[in-house]
Amino acid sequence: MPARDAPTTNQTSSPHAFIRLYHRQLITLLAVTGVLLATSSMRSKSLTYDELSHLTAGVTYWRTGDFRMTPDHPPLAELLATAPLLTMNLEMPPPESPFWQHGFVWGYGRLFLDRPNDVDAMLARARLPMVLLWCAGGLLACAWSGRLFGKAGAVITATLYFLSPNLIAHARLVTTDVPAGVFFLASLFSFCALLERITPLRTLLAALALSALFLTKFSAPLIVPVLVALTLARVLFSGPWPIGGRAQKELNTRARRAVAAGSLVLSLSLAVATSIWAIFGFQYAASPGTPPNSTDHFVKPPHVFETSRKLTDDVSRELTDRYGRTDLSVWQQLVHPSPRIGRIILWARDYSLLPEAYLYGLAYTVQSTSVRWSFLCGKVSENGSWYYFPFAWSIKTPLAIIGVLLLALALTTRRRFRPSPDRFTTISIAAMLLFAALYLLSAMTGNLNLGLRHLIPVQILLFVLGGSTAPLLLHARKLVSWTVPALLACLAFATCTAWPDYLPFFNSFVGGSKNGWKYLADSNVDWGQDLPALAKYLRQETSGDARVAYFGTGRPEYYGIRASYFAIPYEACQVDGGPPGPLADFGPGTYAISATALQGWAVPYEYFDWTDELTEIQTRLGAHLRSIAAAKEGAAGPQVSRLIAEWRLLRYARLLDALRKRGPDHQIGHSILIFKLSPAEIEQIFAPAKKSAQAPRTQTSGK
Repeated sequence: MPARDAPTTNQTSSPHAFIRLYHRQLITLLAVTGVLLATSSMRSKSLTYDELSHLTAGVTYWRTGDFRMTPDHPPLAELLATAPLLTMNLEMPPPESPFWQHGFVWGYGRLFLDRPNDVDAMLARARLPMVLLWCAGGLLACAWSGRLFGKAGAVITATLYFLSPNLIAHARLVTTDVPAGVFFLASLFSFCALLERITPLRTLLAALALSALFLTKFSAPLIVPVLVALTLARVLFSGPWPIGGRAQKELNTRARRAVAAGSLVLSLSLAVATSIWAIFGFQYAASPGTPPNSTDHFVKPPHVFETSRKLTDDVSRELTDRYGRTDLSVWQQLVHPSPRIGRIILWARDYSLLPEAYLYGLAYTVQSTSVRWSFLCGKVSENGSWYYFPFAWSIKTPLAIIGVLLLALALTTRRRFRPSPDRFTTISIAAMLLFAALYLLSAMTGNLNLGLRHLIPVQILLFVLGGSTAPLLLHARKLVSWTVPALLACLAFATCTAWPDYLPFFNSFVGGSKNGWKYLADSNVDWGQDLPALAKYLRQETSGDARVAYFGTGRPEYYGIRASYFAIPYEACQVDGGPPGPLADFGPGTYAISATALQGWAVPYEYFDWTDELTEIQTRLGAHLRSIAAAKEGAAGPQVSRLIAEWRLLRYARLLDALRKRGPDHQIGHSILIFKLSPAEIEQIFAPAKKSAQAPRTQTSGK
C-alpha cells in the first residue's frame, strides 16, 4: 500500500527511513541469519524423540509404497524430509520383522536408525528441507505483513520470525509442527487473497496450500470453520467481489457471490480430496496385499485390542470396563472418545471416500489425543490443564517478542495509529484473529499438553500481526520511535546467546533456560537431543560410574556412552529387551537424568509425589524380597521377578523425588541434569521408614 510507505516529516530522522530504503536487504539478512542459526545448531544435536518415527516412515513410504507406519501423521512432511535420503545406501530391517508386520514404527525405527546406517548423515540431510521450508514460510509471512503494514512491518515480522528461539528449535527437526504452521499460514494468506479477488492463479495457490496442509497435520480441519465464516461474511456483508485478472468483472449481488463462493468451496474440496488420493498412489489399502478390513498391519494405541480373535480374561475385563462390551472392532474402539467425529470417519471408511491410511490416521488421532502424560509446574496429569499453553507461551517466549506483541495490541485500541484498512486488510486481520482464537481454544480444551510446538501456527500469525507496530517508527518522540528497534535488538541478543540450545529456551520470568525443567518437560525442554554433549561430558568428567536415565529414541551407545541405565524409555526396552547397558544400581556416583525423566515420565502417577506411606511400602517389599532370598525358595520365579521390578520402580521414583528437591550440580544443554551423589546422600535418600520394619516383614512374608 503506497500510502503506508510514503515519506513524512518525521520519516527522514526515524528508523523508518533506514528500513524503507533497505528492507529487502534486511529481510534477506534476517532469513540468512535464521537459517545459519538453525543449521549450525542442529549439527550438535542427536535424534529427537519424534524424529525416529518420521524418518523411518518417510523412507519406508518412498521405498515400499506401504503407508502402515505413523498413522497419526499424514505423509507429506515425512516425504519431503526423507527425499534427500533416497541417494543413500541405507540398510533396511527385513520385512519379516514383527515390528514391520504390525506397523510398530518405534521398534522398526530402532533397528533402522543404527549402524551400519550413518544416523548423523541421515539427520543432516533430512533436517535441511525442513529448514528451507521454514525459511520459505518466513518470506511468506513477510509478504503478508508487507501488504498489511508496509515495508517496516515486513522487517519487524521477519525479525520476530527468523529470530524466534522456539521456531528455530523446531524448524531444524524432522517433525510436522513447523510444516503445519507454514501451511496454515499459506492457506489463510491465499484464501484471504481469493476473497479479495477471484482469479485462476489465486484459486490454484489456495488449492495447493490447503492440500499441503491436509497432507501434513490432522489438525487441518480446524481451519475449515474459519474459512466458512469468512466466506459467508464475504457473501452477505461485503461489497462487490472482483473476479478475473485484467478484464475483471464484479459480483454485485449476494446471489452471484453465493454461487461463486459455492463453486470455490466445491473446487477447493475436490482439490484437497484429489491430493490426498494422489499422495497415497490412488490406492485405498494402506498396505497392498493385506486382507480387506484387516488392522493387523496397523499399530494400535494402548487400550485398543483386536477382538476378531479369542480374548484373554485381562483384555476382556479391560474392554468391558472401558467400553461396556467386548465386541467393538479396532476402528470402533479408536473413535470411541469422540462419537460424532467417529461416525463421520466410519461412514467415510464404509464408502472408501478417502484412503484407508488417512482415515485410520484420523481415527488413531482421536484415540491417542484423548489421554496423554503431561507435566506442568511440579504436577503430572493425563487430562491436561486449560492454562498449560498460555503459561508455556509466557515463559518460553522471549520478553522482547512479548513486548512487541503487547505494543501491537495497544496500537489496535488507538485509532490514530491504525492504517486505513482496505478490504484485504479487514479480511486478513479477521482471518488471523479468528483462527488464532479457535486454534488456541482447541488447544486449551484438549489433553495434548506436550509442548509449545503445538502453538506454532498461532505464533506465526502473531508475528505477522506484530508488523502492525510499524507506525511507532514514525513517532515524533525518539524514545517511542526507537522502542521497537530496541526490543528487536534485545531479541537478537537473546537468540544468539541461546545458541545452540534453542529447544529448552526460557525467558527471565523463570530465571532463564537453567530453570526450565522445573516448570515444563517433554519437547519444551528435553526431547533426547543432547546425547553428543552428554557423551563428551562423561568422557571428561567421570570415571565410568555414571548412571543414566535417558528420555529419547536415540541410542546412547551410538555416541560411545558407557554407563549403567535405568530401564527407560519403554520403546527402547521393548525393542532391545532392556537398557543399552548394565542395569543401574542406586549407589553413590554421577547420575545423568533427562529432564523429562526427572519429572516422572514412565513412573506411575501415584508414585510421583513421594510420601511416608510409599516409603513404608518400599521398605516392606524390600524386606519381603530379602526373606525370599534368604530362604532360597522360588527366588527366580516370574512372580519374584515382578516384585523385584516393582521394588526397583519404587526406589527409582523415590530417587527422582529426592533429586527434584535437591537440584542438579550441572546441566547438559539444559536438558540433561547431572547429580553427583555422595554415599551419605544415597543413605539419606533411601533411609528406611521410621516405623520398625520387623512387623511389616513378617506380614509381607506371610502373604
